[in-house]
Amino acid sequence: MAHEKNAKGNYYCKHLGAACDFQIVGVDSRKVISFIRSLKYDSIYYYGKDSPVHVSWSETPRRKIWEFTTHNTPKPYLGASNQRQYEYCWMNRRDAAVAEAEQRGRQWGFDPDPEPELADW
Repeated sequence: MAHEKNAKGNYYCKHLGAACDFQIVGVDSRKVISFIRSLKYDSIYYYGKDSPVHVSWSETPRRKIWEFTTHNTPKPYLGASNQRQYEYCWMNRRDAAVAEAEQRGRQWGFDPDPEPELADW
């Protein structure tokens, strides 16, 4: 497999993988991600339901999915299509994070301010 290098001869990706961006016209990108989750992948970037999906592959996959906000800031992907689903997904993840923190003897905290793009929901 060919791995892309920059002008200095260094690999762009230390995972020595491959990546592509694609879109299936007329198909919600969340459905595409739902399918890709069943495959071997390294990272998936979600930019919106009507936007292309970025998928990367590596021999040592991290299996991370990131959702990019309107300000191009990554956050863990929840796959929610409305405020109620978002809150349900967020609560499940919060509960898992609290349990993990307690196992490590730490206290979990969060920023109660909503993301700006969710304020209109």
